Amino acid sequence: AFVDHIRPWLKGNGAGTVLSLQVENEYSYSTADNMRYIDWAAELCNNASRGEALCTMCNNTGSPTLPDYRNTIFTCNADCNTRLKGGAADETWIDGHKRAYPNQPSLYSEIEVADPGWPDLPTPPGVSSASDLSYEATRFVADGGMGTNYWMWFGGTNFRGASNMPTTFMWSAPLGSFGLPNQPMFDHIGKMHRLFVQFEATLAGQPVPNREWLAFDHVCYRRSYKPVAG
Repeated sequence: AFVDHIRPWLKGNGAGTVLSLQVENEYSYSTADNMRYIDWAAELCNNASRGEALCTMCNNTGSPTLPDYRNTIFTCNADCNTRLKGGAADETWIDGHKRAYPNQPSLYSEIEVADPGWPDLPTPPGVSSASDLSYEATRFVADGGMGTNYWMWFGGTNFRGASNMPTTFMWSAPLGSFGLPNQPMFDHIGKMHRLFVQFEATLAGQPVPNREWLAFDHVCYRRSYKPVAG
Protein backbone atom coordinates (compact mmCIF):
# COMPACT_ATOMS: atom_id res chain seq x y z
CA ALA A 1 0.00 0.00 0.00
CA PHE A 2 2.84 2.39 0.84
CA VAL A 3 4.59 1.79 -2.48
CA ASP A 4 1.31 2.35 -4.31
CA HIS A 5 1.01 5.68 -2.47
CA ILE A 6 4.44 6.89 -3.63
CA ARG A 7 4.38 5.24 -7.07
CA PRO A 8 3.73 8.55 -8.89
CA TRP A 9 7.13 9.74 -7.61
CA LEU A 10 9.14 6.68 -8.70
CA LYS A 11 11.77 7.41 -11.33
CA GLY A 12 11.17 4.22 -13.31
CA ASN A 13 7.65 5.17 -14.35
CA GLY A 14 8.99 8.19 -16.21
CA ALA A 15 7.33 10.80 -14.00
CA GLY A 16 9.09 10.85 -10.63
CA THR A 17 12.49 11.39 -9.06
CA VAL A 18 12.66 8.59 -6.43
CA LEU A 19 15.44 6.21 -7.50
CA SER A 20 15.37 3.61 -4.72
CA LEU A 21 13.38 2.25 -1.77
CA GLN A 22 15.08 1.03 1.40
CA VAL A 23 13.34 -2.14 2.51
CA GLU A 24 15.44 -3.01 5.57
CA ASN A 25 17.67 -1.09 7.97
CA GLU A 26 20.68 -2.28 9.99
CA TYR A 27 19.62 -5.90 9.85
CA SER A 28 21.99 -8.72 10.84
CA TYR A 29 21.06 -12.34 10.46
CA SER A 30 22.30 -15.51 12.10
CA THR A 31 19.54 -18.13 11.81
CA ALA A 32 17.43 -19.75 9.11
CA ASP A 33 14.38 -17.79 10.29
CA ASN A 34 16.34 -14.55 9.88
CA MET A 35 17.27 -15.58 6.35
CA ARG A 36 13.66 -16.34 5.44
CA TYR A 37 12.74 -12.83 6.59
CA ILE A 38 15.45 -11.28 4.38
CA ASP A 39 14.25 -13.36 1.41
CA TRP A 40 10.69 -12.18 2.05
CA ALA A 41 11.69 -8.52 2.38
CA ALA A 42 13.66 -8.53 -0.88
CA GLU A 43 10.82 -10.20 -2.76
CA LEU A 44 8.27 -7.81 -1.22
CA CYS A 45 10.18 -4.75 -2.41
CA ASN A 46 10.73 -6.10 -5.89
CA ASN A 47 7.08 -7.08 -6.34
CA ALA A 48 5.80 -3.79 -4.97
CA SER A 49 8.17 -1.58 -6.95
CA ARG A 50 7.48 -3.46 -10.24
CA GLY A 51 10.99 -2.62 -11.38
CA GLU A 52 10.24 1.11 -11.24
CA ALA A 53 12.79 1.68 -8.44
CA LEU A 54 15.80 -0.13 -7.03
CA CYS A 55 15.53 -1.76 -3.62
CA THR A 56 18.23 -1.23 -1.02
CA MET A 57 19.00 -3.07 2.22
CA CYS A 58 21.22 -1.53 4.87
CA ASN A 59 23.20 -4.63 5.82
CA ASN A 60 25.16 -4.36 9.05
CA THR A 61 28.88 -4.69 8.41
CA GLY A 62 29.03 -7.65 10.78
CA SER A 63 26.53 -9.71 8.78
CA PRO A 64 27.56 -12.62 6.60
CA THR A 65 27.30 -12.11 2.87
CA LEU A 66 23.68 -12.12 1.72
CA PRO A 67 22.46 -13.51 -1.62
CA ASP A 68 22.72 -11.17 -4.59
CA TYR A 69 19.00 -10.51 -4.92
CA ARG A 70 17.48 -9.22 -8.15
CA ASN A 71 17.16 -5.42 -8.34
CA THR A 72 18.58 -5.04 -4.79
CA ILE A 73 21.65 -3.17 -3.55
CA PHE A 74 23.23 -3.70 -0.15
CA THR A 75 24.44 -0.51 1.50
CA CYS A 76 26.79 0.34 4.36
CA ASN A 77 25.12 1.71 7.47
CA ALA A 78 27.59 4.09 9.13
CA ASP A 79 31.28 4.66 9.82
CA CYS A 80 31.93 3.17 6.39
CA ASN A 81 35.43 4.58 5.99
CA THR A 82 36.83 2.80 9.05
CA ARG A 83 39.25 0.05 8.16
CA LEU A 84 38.03 -3.41 9.09
CA LYS A 85 39.67 -5.22 11.97
CA GLY A 86 41.21 -8.67 12.06
CA GLY A 87 42.48 -10.40 8.94
CA ALA A 88 41.20 -7.62 6.69
CA ALA A 89 42.94 -4.83 8.58
CA ASP A 90 43.92 -3.04 5.35
CA GLU A 91 40.40 -3.02 3.91
CA THR A 92 37.37 -0.80 4.27
CA TRP A 93 33.72 -1.78 3.81
CA ILE A 94 33.98 -0.92 0.11
CA ASP A 95 36.65 -3.59 -0.48
CA GLY A 96 34.52 -6.39 0.95
CA HIS A 97 31.39 -5.16 -0.81
CA LYS A 98 33.04 -5.03 -4.23
CA ARG A 99 34.43 -8.51 -3.73
CA ALA A 100 31.04 -9.96 -2.70
CA TYR A 101 28.90 -7.94 -5.14
CA PRO A 102 31.08 -6.84 -8.08
CA ASN A 103 28.09 -5.54 -10.05
CA GLN A 104 26.68 -3.36 -7.27
CA PRO A 105 27.64 0.26 -6.55
CA SER A 106 28.92 1.07 -3.05
CA LEU A 107 26.44 3.28 -1.18
CA TYR A 108 26.66 4.93 2.25
CA SER A 109 23.29 4.92 4.08
CA GLU A 110 23.98 7.16 7.06
CA ILE A 111 26.64 9.82 7.35
CA GLU A 112 25.61 10.72 10.88
CA VAL A 113 25.04 14.33 11.86
CA ALA A 114 25.68 14.96 15.57
CA ASP A 115 22.79 16.43 17.51
CA PRO A 116 22.41 17.77 21.05
CA GLY A 117 19.30 15.62 21.41
CA TRP A 118 21.36 12.48 20.86
CA PRO A 119 24.45 13.03 23.03
CA ASP A 120 25.84 9.50 22.70
CA LEU A 121 26.03 9.62 18.89
CA PRO A 122 29.46 8.19 17.99
CA THR A 123 32.23 10.39 16.63
CA PRO A 124 33.47 10.22 14.02
CA PRO A 125 31.41 10.48 11.85
CA GLY A 126 28.78 11.81 14.27
CA VAL A 127 29.98 15.37 13.89
CA SER A 128 28.05 18.51 13.16
CA SER A 129 30.48 20.72 11.24
CA ALA A 130 30.05 21.12 7.50
CA SER A 131 33.72 20.37 6.85
CA ASP A 132 33.62 17.11 8.82
CA LEU A 133 30.52 15.88 7.00
CA SER A 134 31.95 16.75 3.60
CA TYR A 135 35.26 15.07 4.50
CA GLU A 136 33.43 11.85 5.39
CA ALA A 137 31.48 11.90 2.11
CA THR A 138 34.47 12.87 -0.05
CA ARG A 139 36.66 10.19 1.49
CA PHE A 140 34.02 7.55 0.74
CA VAL A 141 33.65 8.67 -2.90
CA ALA A 142 37.42 8.86 -3.39
CA ASP A 143 37.67 5.29 -2.12
CA GLY A 144 35.22 4.09 -4.77
CA GLY A 145 31.83 4.93 -3.27
CA MET A 146 29.06 5.90 -5.67
CA GLY A 147 26.59 7.66 -3.36
CA THR A 148 26.01 9.01 0.15
CA ASN A 149 23.03 9.71 2.36
CA TYR A 150 22.75 11.60 5.65
CA TRP A 151 21.15 10.86 8.99
CA MET A 152 19.42 13.15 9.20
CA TRP A 153 19.23 15.52 6.23
CA PHE A 154 15.92 17.01 7.36
CA GLY A 155 15.44 17.38 11.13
CA GLY A 156 13.72 19.53 13.70
CA THR A 157 10.48 19.55 15.65
CA ASN A 158 7.64 17.23 14.71
CA PHE A 159 4.69 16.80 17.07
CA ARG A 160 3.07 14.19 14.81
CA GLY A 161 5.93 11.66 15.03
CA ALA A 162 5.76 8.12 16.33
CA SER A 163 5.33 7.62 20.06
CA ASN A 164 8.81 6.18 20.46
CA MET A 165 10.55 9.21 18.94
CA PRO A 166 11.24 12.58 20.55
CA THR A 167 9.20 15.50 19.27
CA THR A 168 12.37 17.52 18.69
CA PHE A 169 15.20 15.71 17.00
CA MET A 170 18.29 16.46 14.93
CA TRP A 171 17.75 20.20 14.64
CA SER A 172 21.37 20.61 13.55
CA ALA A 173 20.60 18.78 10.28
CA PRO A 174 21.26 20.61 6.98
CA LEU A 175 17.51 21.30 6.69
CA GLY A 176 15.71 22.46 9.83
CA SER A 177 12.16 22.19 11.12
CA PHE A 178 10.52 24.49 8.59
CA GLY A 179 12.50 23.34 5.58
CA LEU A 180 14.94 26.23 5.94
CA PRO A 181 18.65 25.52 5.42
CA ASN A 182 21.10 25.49 8.31
CA GLN A 183 24.09 27.47 7.08
CA PRO A 184 26.88 27.12 6.23
CA MET A 185 26.27 23.35 6.28
CA PHE A 186 23.53 23.28 3.64
CA ASP A 187 25.44 25.25 1.00
CA HIS A 188 28.74 23.53 1.81
CA ILE A 189 27.33 20.02 1.37
CA GLY A 190 25.40 21.10 -1.72
CA LYS A 191 28.54 22.48 -3.36
CA MET A 192 30.35 19.23 -2.66
CA HIS A 193 27.65 17.14 -4.34
CA ARG A 194 27.62 19.43 -7.36
CA LEU A 195 31.36 18.78 -7.67
CA PHE A 196 30.71 15.04 -7.52
CA VAL A 197 28.32 15.44 -10.45
CA GLN A 198 30.77 17.66 -12.35
CA PHE A 199 33.51 15.00 -12.10
CA GLU A 200 31.17 12.00 -12.41
CA ALA A 201 32.93 10.67 -15.52
CA THR A 202 36.28 10.53 -13.70
CA LEU A 203 34.93 9.14 -10.43
CA ALA A 204 32.49 6.59 -11.85
CA GLY A 205 33.71 6.01 -15.38
CA GLN A 206 36.76 3.85 -14.62
CA PRO A 207 37.74 1.00 -12.30
CA VAL A 208 38.68 2.19 -8.83
CA PRO A 209 42.48 2.59 -8.81
CA ASN A 210 44.51 0.41 -6.46
CA ARG A 211 45.74 1.83 -3.18
CA GLU A 212 49.15 3.46 -3.12
CA TRP A 213 50.40 3.30 0.48
CA LEU A 214 52.13 6.45 1.69
CA ALA A 215 53.43 5.13 5.03
CA PHE A 216 55.31 2.00 5.98
CA ASP A 217 52.70 1.01 8.58
CA HIS A 218 49.75 1.16 6.15
CA VAL A 219 48.15 4.19 7.77
CA CYS A 220 47.77 6.56 4.80
CA TYR A 221 47.07 5.79 1.15
CA ARG A 222 45.85 7.41 -2.02
CA ARG A 223 44.06 6.34 -5.22
CA SER A 224 45.18 8.05 -8.41
CA TYR A 225 42.26 8.68 -10.78
CA LYS A 226 42.95 9.56 -14.41
CA PRO A 227 40.82 12.43 -15.80
CA VAL A 228 37.94 11.22 -17.96
CA ALA A 229 36.06 13.60 -20.23
CA GLY A 230 32.40 13.95 -19.29
